[in-house]
Amino acid sequence: MEEPRKEFSPEEIASIVRENEALREENAGLKERLTYDSNTGLLRTEDEGRQTILRKIETIHGQGKKVCLLRLDVNGLKDLNEASSHEEVDEIFFPDLGKRLLELTGEQDGVAMRYHGDELGILVPLDDVSDMTKADSLVHRLDNFYVKTPGGEKRFTFTIGIAHEDEPEVKEKIGKLDNKEGELSEEGNLFTALCKVADQRERQAERKKKKERNG
Repeated sequence: MEEPRKEFSPEEIASIVRENEALREENAGLKERLTYDSNTGLLRTEDEGRQTILRKIETIHGQGKKVCLLRLDVNGLKDLNEASSHEEVDEIFFPDLGKRLLELTGEQDGVAMRYHGDELGILVPLDDVSDMTKADSLVHRLDNFYVKTPGGEKRFTFTIGIAHEDEPEVKEKIGKLDNKEGELSEEGNLFTALCKVADQRERQAERKKKKERNG
């Protein structure tokens, strides 16, 4: 024998609706935080942000294009961090930096991301990897990059490492991953390899700069 269905009062129904709406808002907020870096508005390179990046790679391939990644390290942040607290720099400098990068990558049909700290990335589609004009244009634009700071507009520069998917070094890195990063998709392995190669080149460029400064 079936139990009689519970009848809800109008007040109980209204309470259930409010609870469901609050839960939906909470879930939406959580997804937002897992997708975007809170200070820059750039995609996170983990969680939901990473999945968005991988879908972008899939879209680029669907257009018959190739993927290129620029790995950026902001120069001069150490001095800024010494003049202000790290939290102040993150709250004051990075929002404007994020806005500028979003504008720049939007023009190139790419996406901008933040790994952690002052490490950033720009992923762009190339019609032909033998023609790096788009990547070179981005490097030039980043060399003339001004953002707002409490002391006025300030020019910032980046140490940059670049990698594209058709390079032997990137393909070799994919072969060595053996899915150790927990990525089952082709896009996931490609993104991991691009990040590793571009990061190595960015660090090499930074060491070269330091060596030149030290004579």
